[in-house]
Amino acid sequence: MHWNRPSSMGDIPHKRYGHTFTEVNSFAYLFGGCVFSSHEVKPGPTNDLYKLEMSSESEFYWTKVRTADQKSQPESRWKHSASKIGDTQILIFGGL
Repeated sequence: MHWNRPSSMGDIPHKRYGHTFTEVNSFAYLFGGCVFSSHEVKPGPTNDLYKLEMSSESEFYWTKVRTADQKSQPESRWKHSASKIGDTQILIFGGL
């Protein structure tokens, strides 16, 4: 086993807990969670969606995913579950 700590670049998400992290087609998607307080964002649940590209062993690249239609996004939540459906979808369920 080999442990390393790749550098992170791009739209790096704020520290949070109660989020999900789901792998789909060689990318990982971070959804929701409760964001810690910082001077940049107010604390509390979020519906942020981030994509993590891990193709390089030394650098990971984050991208904040934005939808054209805000009404189609799930509501802010934390302590939810997320499951990969097929090869291209993620199902978000429950949470607070």
